[in-house]
Amino acid sequence: MIACGALARETLAITKGHGWPHMDLTCLPALLHNSPDKITVTVCAWVTKHRDSHQNIFVVYADCGTGGRLQTTCDDMGVKMIASPHCYSFYEGNDRFCDEYANETNTFYLTDFLVRQLDTFVWKPMG
Repeated sequence: MIACGALARETLAITKGHGWPHMDLTCLPALLHNSPDKITVTVCAWVTKHRDSHQNIFVVYADCGTGGRLQTTCDDMGVKMIASPHCYSFYEGNDRFCDEYANETNTFYLTDFLVRQLDTFVWKPMG
């Protein structure tokens, strides 16, 4: 699995909870979210690097501001990824999220990851 670093704890909890010791996890820097144009290129490089050594590769990212480029690239490479506009949506389920938050365009989701990393991801890069 190639995952966003912001999802590392959740991804590890899922693999441990399901007893999947055969799953390898590579986490990319969560700070890529501050430059979403770099997400697709970085994921592609890691898929290419690990393709020969793994039977299946899963991308544990949502679209994350890539404008659909990440999904298209994963499709082109034959790699599965989570279909979702962003991780807040797949945490709750895409249908439920769309139903409940469709009009919440100005909402900032403060996850436990962001609480732990607020200075690194919000204050310093966004001023």
